[in-house]
Amino acid sequence: MKKTHIDDDWADGSEADLPHVPYSPARYTVEEMLERSQHFYTMMNQRRSVRFISPEPVPRAVVENVIRAAGTAPSGAHTEPWTFVVVSDSETKRKIREIVEEEEEINYKQRMGDKWVRDLQRLRTNWVKEYLDVAPYLILVFKQTYGILSSGKKKTHYYNEISVSISCGLLLAALQVRYTPAHTHTHTHACTCTDTRTK
Repeated sequence: MKKTHIDDDWADGSEADLPHVPYSPARYTVEEMLERSQHFYTMMNQRRSVRFISPEPVPRAVVENVIRAAGTAPSGAHTEPWTFVVVSDSETKRKIREIVEEEEEINYKQRMGDKWVRDLQRLRTNWVKEYLDVAPYLILVFKQTYGILSSGKKKTHYYNEISVSISCGLLLAALQVRYTPAHTHTHTHACTCTDTRTK
């Protein structure tokens, strides 16, 4: 059958014939697997979404390491359709808070509906996000719906939203491994993780 459509994403062949990368995973005894899995579960079970934040500094290198860990997430066709932006500047954090709170107030008063708002009452949460000013770092996560090839053509990013969600999950796990609670806030398809330590 004659093809009537050519996917121009790969027309320049810049990523064709990439070499195979051999994979040699570490092997563990049954006892080691049980110990490691139990230890990991124990750490994850201590994870909390907190809204009372300490301004205690966090080493920048640690933040960079947890983002590197998030970047190991699987993605559709290995497109890695995410961008992580670390914000520490006080004025920028203040502006982000203003944008988030403006949208969140609309969410609570118009978009979410009475049932959703009632379900959140037990958490004592609303559209005021003072922790966005207090956290030493904000990690903003953006999805890339497409990339740009060296030829200037667009490259499709398959399952970009799902891939970014998985990456956010690894980000939270990496934060917890270093015993740093975080609060995630979803705003216009972006996940904002406050990198924090509780008081």
